[in-house]
Amino acid sequence: MVGMALAGAVGGLIDRLVGDTPVGRMARAVSPTLILAIVVFMVLNQLKIAPAIVTSTYVALIGMLAVAGALAFGLGGRELAHNMLRDAHDSSRDNRPRGRRALHPEGDGLQR
Repeated sequence: MVGMALAGAVGGLIDRLVGDTPVGRMARAVSPTLILAIVVFMVLNQLKIAPAIVTSTYVALIGMLAVAGALAFGLGGRELAHNMLRDAHDSSRDNRPRGRRALHPEGDGLQR
């Protein structure tokens, strides 16, 4: 009962905070389900119904969510990371002569 009330309250809070945005709709749909799943695992654990199976299933589900999030973030951000690294590389290459002049204002000190 408390878990269902908490899930409803969190869903309402997310609705008020984020509103009708794509992220808000997704969070509003996922958060009550996630809270209820955690409550179910807590209840089964407290009732001592197959505690080893409940614990291993809970750990497997949390691990699956972590790996899915890491893959989604990693693969989804791949293009952004590529662009950031390319921009940083281009910027450092463009600023190399300026950095050399800052270190050796009278010349670069190289024998030619």
